[in-house]
Amino acid sequence: MKFATVCTSSKNESSRRRIMVCAPTNKAIA
Repeated sequence: MKFATVCTSSKNESSRRRIMVCAPTNKAIA
């Protein structure tokens, strides 16, 4: 679930590249 936290921070930063990487990461965690 650590990756999920990074994903939230990335949304705050408005980073498209990090959000895209976060999307597949969320699926992996789920």
